[in-house]
Amino acid sequence: MMIATIITSVVAFASTNIDDVFVLTLLFSQVDHKMKRSDVVIGQYLGVFSLFGISILATFGLHFINMAHLNLLGIVPIFLGIKTWFDAKKTQKQPQLKTPSTVQTKGWLTKIIRPQILSVYLITVGNGANNIGVYVPLFSEYSPGGLAITTVIFAVMIGMWCYAGYRLASFPLVRAKLVKYKHIVIPIIFIALGLSVLFD
Repeated sequence: MMIATIITSVVAFASTNIDDVFVLTLLFSQVDHKMKRSDVVIGQYLGVFSLFGISILATFGLHFINMAHLNLLGIVPIFLGIKTWFDAKKTQKQPQLKTPSTVQTKGWLTKIIRPQILSVYLITVGNGANNIGVYVPLFSEYSPGGLAITTVIFAVMIGMWCYAGYRLASFPLVRAKLVKYKHIVIPIIFIALGLSVLFD
């Protein structure tokens, strides 16, 4: 039974987060004096486990979560993509272009969490909103022990995903191209991800 739970959890995570590898590659390619590798990792963990937690709450009958409205979270990456596009247009003559990872969010949140972490978190949640529809029926079949195993599996696989994205972004050719065309690639990718969530 434990082996079956492990296999199912691995498949569920991989199938619902396969596009995150590419998103993480984009984010890691933006690491500089403002954006840290740890910002990407922490934001990814917080985002995935937020979706994980919402799925568990929905599984245990907390019906305040309207599954039909989850697609609206696709607005988040669309907003960040559009903002990145306009920021790049304004600063295209400067050495450093703003990206979703350097969005300066003002307010009390910045006293608790770095803006870069918050941006990665929002991208992760917005891109993974549809994952909840997969996790809820799956988790409903699990015992508390099964959920504990799944939590560990997800934690390990998030780390693996982050490492894969980091390694891909570390290839000189990949990094050079992403840095050179980030003002085009990042807005297009995030807007496309948002639209796919909205209209899925």
